[in-house]
Amino acid sequence: MAQDKELQKKEDRFRTIIDSLQFGIVIIDAQTHSILEANHKALEMIGAINESVSGSVCHRFICPAELGKCPVTDLGQIVDSSERVLLNLQGEQIPILKSVIRTNLDGKDVLIESFIDITDRKRMEDSLQQANKKLNLLFSITRHDILNQLMGLDGYFTILKKKQHDPMLDKYIEMAKTVAKRISSLIRFTKEYERLGINTPVWQDCRVLVDTVAKQSLLRQVTVKNDLSTGTEVFADQLFDRVFYNLIDNTFRHGGDKVKTIRISSQESDANLTILYEDDGVGISANDKKRVFTHGFGRNTGLGLFLSLEILSITGITITENGTPGKGVRFKISVPKGAYRFTSTGENKPEK
Repeated sequence: MAQDKELQKKEDRFRTIIDSLQFGIVIIDAQTHSILEANHKALEMIGAINESVSGSVCHRFICPAELGKCPVTDLGQIVDSSERVLLNLQGEQIPILKSVIRTNLDGKDVLIESFIDITDRKRMEDSLQQANKKLNLLFSITRHDILNQLMGLDGYFTILKKKQHDPMLDKYIEMAKTVAKRISSLIRFTKEYERLGINTPVWQDCRVLVDTVAKQSLLRQVTVKNDLSTGTEVFADQLFDRVFYNLIDNTFRHGGDKVKTIRISSQESDANLTILYEDDGVGISANDKKRVFTHGFGRNTGLGLFLSLEILSITGITITENGTPGKGVRFKISVPKGAYRFTSTGENKPEK
């Protein structure tokens, strides 16, 4: 008798703790999918009392699904902090963050489901998404209007230069046109930066990206040697191709007339995958190496390499430059473990 009282005392204590939690807990029979027990918070969210919920099929309330298509028992999915939907007695859908553990309780195969109401979070996310859409539309319209005005300004400079014959004034007109072009480049850069991180990173074939970008670039008589391994994929932002475009553009603009070859290769180590970008141009001076990725640094817009650094950092990839001044650039893109993979084998597998 004393043992029964002690056991009841422990059960009551356990029930008090479970009912005090501020997230829903439901115990479900894994075979019949009927609800065995639910704590106070779960009942509050469903809008029912325990007697009306107990024995009901869980799909009626939690994670509405077709019979025979339970994500855990039928489809073999792992539900761990996953967004799902709870249907209350009023037929309202409540967004929840849910976890499920399958275990044995008193000899019965059960699912212990816990969930919290994320309605407020979803509202904030929706509001933020709407605000971002409006801001992006505003920025797009503003960019378009400013670029049109700059085109008009450039046209007026051209007319002015033709109508007057003062060499000194010609010099200032050319300087003004250069400033207008730089402003235009800065505005166009905001469009690129606006897209950064918006889309989910994806696996991308580096060899294919380099081939595509090389064909699109203005390379004069420069040869691009793509020595990347076949099937070398990197998990990166969807603007990843801009990294190679910016590096090639950097060679084109600053490498000098001596540039004949660009070589892109890879090396794998125990720690990471290194993608090497090398050219045989004039290189980068020792004083400029530390500033080359700084916003605004450079003779053109000073934004290309800065943007490349930002694109790579989204998935933990880094980029440095350690070439020899006078002998060409050497950019090292370091991809951490887990952010690269090889989807096929070939003769040009990366060296270790």
